[in-house]
Amino acid sequence: MNLAHCTSSEECINTIGSYKCLIICREGYRRSDDDLYCLDVNECEEDIHFCDQICTNTIGNYSCECNTGYYLSSRTDCSDIDECGSSNPPCSHTCVNVPGSFNCLCPEGYELLNNSCLDINECLLGTHKCTKDQECINSPGGYECLLICSSGFSRSGNGSCIDIDECHNGVSACHFSQVCINTFGSYHCSCPRGYYSIGPGKTCQDINECLQQPNPCSYRCHNLPGDYECVCAPGLLRLPDGKTCAGIEYLDKANRDIQHDYFGVERNRSNDLHSEVLLPINKQPYIQCPPGFSRIQGSCQDINECEDKGKCQHECENTPGSYHCTCPPGYQLGQSGKTCLDINECLESKIDCGPDRMCFNMRGSYECIETPCPPKYDRDPLTGYCKLECDKAGIVCPPNSRYAEVLAFKMVALPSGIQAYQDLIRLIAYDQDGVHIPNTVFSIIENDTGVPFRIRLEEGKGVLYTQKSMESNREYQIKVQAVSFNEDHVIQYTTKFLVFVSVSQYPY
Repeated sequence: MNLAHCTSSEECINTIGSYKCLIICREGYRRSDDDLYCLDVNECEEDIHFCDQICTNTIGNYSCECNTGYYLSSRTDCSDIDECGSSNPPCSHTCVNVPGSFNCLCPEGYELLNNSCLDINECLLGTHKCTKDQECINSPGGYECLLICSSGFSRSGNGSCIDIDECHNGVSACHFSQVCINTFGSYHCSCPRGYYSIGPGKTCQDINECLQQPNPCSYRCHNLPGDYECVCAPGLLRLPDGKTCAGIEYLDKANRDIQHDYFGVERNRSNDLHSEVLLPINKQPYIQCPPGFSRIQGSCQDINECEDKGKCQHECENTPGSYHCTCPPGYQLGQSGKTCLDINECLESKIDCGPDRMCFNMRGSYECIETPCPPKYDRDPLTGYCKLECDKAGIVCPPNSRYAEVLAFKMVALPSGIQAYQDLIRLIAYDQDGVHIPNTVFSIIENDTGVPFRIRLEEGKGVLYTQKSMESNREYQIKVQAVSFNEDHVIQYTTKFLVFVSVSQYPY
């Protein structure tokens, strides 16, 4: 007989002489001590859960989680993650899976850093076993000890030292009028016959044979470029040796033996001493030739001054009694009339390249190069540099600094024949007031030229140089970064130099 009045959500509890209606709690809950509320059961704290590793309590229930290196394979169970078996293994070389983690192993000659095996540079650390007469060459995972090549030698593919042919490779310092002769381990600059050298890279000088003792001529010596000729006194003619003079009596006797005529003035090394008619010496008039002409076979003939390679820097054009020098397009003759000077078209022709471009005067030409400023940078109207102000950069600049970065453009026009290890340009970092900052570190950050450019620090300036001879008639572009520090070694300014280098096809 049911006389109680409990609801469907209540449980009827019989008591002596009466009954109680208590709230029914679902799974995951229990009644409060006063039996009025249902309170959540914390299965995790009471350890009545079935989680394999981590239990997280929720209202009326709980959930299971796994430690790092594991994954939830079911509602309550955790399984090990095989990191080494993934499509993107975490190790650069060997990966060994362990419960909940993994280990990276490196081969000999490598060290582990952030799961990557980095080559140990034994040469740099000084842990190699090369002797003093050997050069340590680092290689992946090891090193090689190779014999040090002396100056003038380079290392071949098999490690041996071979002679550098400076003449063939174009790295000699010989002048264009000199002859480069390769030697074992070196080279020397020689001059053609009739000239002498005053040093590598210097113009060959004519030998004045007429100043030699004893004098090569019996009467008078006339010096010529790279040569000389002997002149005889009036009434005398030169003998076949080109040096000795004799009178008509001797020539009459000689003519009976050989049908040659020795009239006229011939160059010492010429064999063309034949003529058709033998005239008495007292009927041969003496001709005084004007400057630029030489008396040959009784007549004045033009001297080709252009046979002397040192007359003109570029090309020589012979004219009657004289000569004149010419220059290639883009050059003009200097005051001496022999050397060629570059025409600065950018200044003399007032070239206007338009916005975001600069006029680059090259030797013999010019070019309008692209110099756009990156976003948020402003163009300096005086220098043309690009400057990024601190408020536009979105960064906190050092005290008293206005610019976060400056992009400067530098242009270098060079002649051909630039040899290895030759300085090209000195870069200087300035603050916003134009004061040189000597405490600056320079580094090359972009170089796609194929030529190994390097930079060294010299009295607070960055000196850009090349480790290889530069090709003629070619342009190069290198980007250099200069980071300047204050006395507390805090970065104060950053300057980037975009260096444009042009090498002419001519050595001037």
